[in-house]
Amino acid sequence: MLVKLKGSALLGIDAITITIEVNVSMGQGYCIVGLPDNSVKESLDRTESAIKANGFHMPRTKLVVNLSPADLKKTGAAFDLPIAIGILAASEQLKSIFPIAQYMIMGELGLDGFLYPIKGVLAMAMQAKEEGFAGIIVPTANQLEAEMVDELPVFGFDHIKEVIAFLKDPIDASPASVKNYKATNLLYKINSSSPLGQPVPDFSEVKGQQYSKRALEVASAGGHNIIMIGPPGAGKTMLAKSIVSILPPLSKMEALETSKIYSASGKWTASKQWHSQRPFRQPHHTLSAVILL
Repeated sequence: MLVKLKGSALLGIDAITITIEVNVSMGQGYCIVGLPDNSVKESLDRTESAIKANGFHMPRTKLVVNLSPADLKKTGAAFDLPIAIGILAASEQLKSIFPIAQYMIMGELGLDGFLYPIKGVLAMAMQAKEEGFAGIIVPTANQLEAEMVDELPVFGFDHIKEVIAFLKDPIDASPASVKNYKATNLLYKINSSSPLGQPVPDFSEVKGQQYSKRALEVASAGGHNIIMIGPPGAGKTMLAKSIVSILPPLSKMEALETSKIYSASGKWTASKQWHSQRPFRQPHHTLSAVILL
């Protein structure tokens, strides 16, 4: 039996929808195709253990998993959950009321079926909303991150058993299992006490430097680039840090784009969800262009 599910993969900080095709047919052997890297190929071992640990069985016939588009390299362990659900559906151990392809499903599986957090969930949720999915299913640890996207139902789960129960009957699933919170109330909450990065000096606390401060004000108002030249100790770094305090708060879209970068790099935390202060980064002056990028 052939089953198709929807997942997502990262291209930089953006996401692209991936179709996970699982086919169980006559023959022998398991395989994953569609340019998977080693972490994706190892998914079959993790999913097999998780499936057997929760009272299900792996098909004893030929199992083929295709990740489409096949010319895009797939990385990471986030395909574990959709592959496992696809195997159960293709082997007719899971019969869902609604088509499974209506949901975007992503998550890393432990050998016991526990769901571990993944990277890039914010970009995946934005892609799911753009393409009109009925919702996105992610590990509970990624739920707040996905809820930053307005008007997208987010379903967070701790274990594969909870996901299976939800897909069997989304309407009557236990509220303890389906942690679907409203994202709307969280969208415009700005936590000024927890900015991204370290606290920065206030522009008004800089003593002297009148010409430099005037130049920074003009550059900040017009959105211009700045190059600072001077001997060590002249105050270049202090002035650069203080610019953040006179810039306007991040808009909704700017906050989402900033959070996408932290999400894709695996550094997103709930304390960094919303902030009024723009992030300040201070790379060392000796770093190479490759490391800077």
